[in-house]
Amino acid sequence: MSQHAPRVSVVIPTIKRPDGLTRAIDSILLQEGVPEDDAEIVVVDNDPEGSAEQVVHRFNNSRFALRYVREPSPGVANARNAAISAINSRLIAFLDDDESAPPTWLATLLNAHEQYNAAVTFGPVITALPADNLEHAEYLKAFFARKGPEESGVIEDFYGCGNSLFDMEQMPEGRPLFDTRANETGGEDDFLFHKLDDLGKRFAWAADASVFEHVPASRATLRYTLRRSFAYGQS
Repeated sequence: MSQHAPRVSVVIPTIKRPDGLTRAIDSILLQEGVPEDDAEIVVVDNDPEGSAEQVVHRFNNSRFALRYVREPSPGVANARNAAISAINSRLIAFLDDDESAPPTWLATLLNAHEQYNAAVTFGPVITALPADNLEHAEYLKAFFARKGPEESGVIEDFYGCGNSLFDMEQMPEGRPLFDTRANETGGEDDFLFHKLDDLGKRFAWAADASVFEHVPASRATLRYTLRRSFAYGQS
């Protein structure tokens, strides 16, 4: 690997999900159309016990550089801020540890950024349920999914960080970038996106840059969706 800063860093924040993290990393290593020196993977371990380090060590000598960052202070804002502090790339792609990316995902996001020059580019999320015959399956698929316009382009709305591409040169000044008051409630990305909107920054949608969200059985219930909806409302 050369020593220049990669064009894009793929950040995977994680906490105590070794199987999901393994699946997410595997999916990034299968990306097509992105040269090895153009990308790196940065795993941010938000477990105070550092449990994700063992997973990362399994991927030594990967085609993309793979870095491990430990942020022992729990909270999603803390994890994302730790990633930003550790990265020199202009572009950051966020993938959650319960998501996986098809092989064309990263190249499609990068192409959309080149075309629309947005501060943040978002892509769709497709729900992957643990079984096909679950009760309320259609509702659950819709609940966990993210849908947007059928065509790529500049958009007025914004979505969550999972499956997004940040242009760090267009981010507001001052750090931390994500508001740590949202560590417990979530919504740290909403605070940032509202600020970008106030600054007149552009958002874009990459209609073909889908990822899968893998929903475990413990979350594939109406009770979980009610709790999550309430948390969204609170934040």
